[in-house]
Amino acid sequence: MKSIKEKQILVKWAKAMNEPIDPALVEEVERYNLLKQQVALSIKENIFSDLANASDSIKVTPSVTFPIPPSLEELETLLEETKEELVQAQPQEKAPVTESLIERAATHISKEVKLEENSYQQPDADLSSRSVLDLRKKIKFLEDWVSKISLTGPGGGSYWLYDLGDTNYNIVKTPSNEDVLTFNSANAKWEVSNVTNLLGTRYHGSYYDMTTQVANATSTPYFVRIGTVDIQDGFTTDGANIIASHSGVYNLQFSFQLHYTGGGGSGDHVEIWLNKNGVDQANTNTVVHCTSSNPYVVAAWNFIVPMNSGDKVALRWGSLNRNIKLESNGHLIGPAVPSVITTITSV
Repeated sequence: MKSIKEKQILVKWAKAMNEPIDPALVEEVERYNLLKQQVALSIKENIFSDLANASDSIKVTPSVTFPIPPSLEELETLLEETKEELVQAQPQEKAPVTESLIERAATHISKEVKLEENSYQQPDADLSSRSVLDLRKKIKFLEDWVSKISLTGPGGGSYWLYDLGDTNYNIVKTPSNEDVLTFNSANAKWEVSNVTNLLGTRYHGSYYDMTTQVANATSTPYFVRIGTVDIQDGFTTDGANIIASHSGVYNLQFSFQLHYTGGGGSGDHVEIWLNKNGVDQANTNTVVHCTSSNPYVVAAWNFIVPMNSGDKVALRWGSLNRNIKLESNGHLIGPAVPSVITTITSV
């Protein structure tokens, strides 16, 4: 067990270095200091009364000569020497006064000071019993950690991701652009994977047409024209078909501006469907009505299409009324209106 003098030095050092310290240790030192002051005060207050009582107990006779009692200065000097011996004495020296003082302080702390269960952290930090032996162990642990902090400085934890215990060091150490963290349950480690490898290469195309398209013959299918390339990556076009350069699953979306100009024909019926590799695809047709009371109608939806490299997709349409058109109009309030807008993207 460390002497109380060493504990006092430890507390003073920790406060001077602005280091964290166990509140229970501070409390123990403060209570010991208070106890020491009380002992000194008690000795100073009672020594003269004790001497007087001792004198009264002796039968004074003329033949008895008593020594001159010590002065106050001599008593204070003696008191300081006694206190210094109390502080410096070690338990193994078995000095009666020193051992009694330590035991009294430990007993007082054990009975009256309620230690916080989490006053400091350590492995398996269960609250120990309030015995002197356990207090010694706690103080030894605190001293070891104060020494460690003084040597290494505060902190010391890793701030690099690859240094963590649940990451694959060799893989996470040298990431590349567009890498993301993924968890590998086989080795219970976080690793990096490239977004492209996870999702595959993404392809896209955007097309539109600025001409008005007319169904010259009723009840006759026509290919929808897409005469202008906006952007494309992984696709090409022949003006009607969109041709894939890579296999994949793609989302084909479109928007048609239908306009019923009035008169002629036998109704307001328009049909739109999907064509792949020159073959009309079953169950892809939709009927749209464009009436004289509602002459402008927008037809817009999408198809999910699996395609191999070299496959081509297109949209087809037909009408029962030649006066219903896919109309391009450049004379409205805003920008010009394409007759057709079509996009295709990887799923």
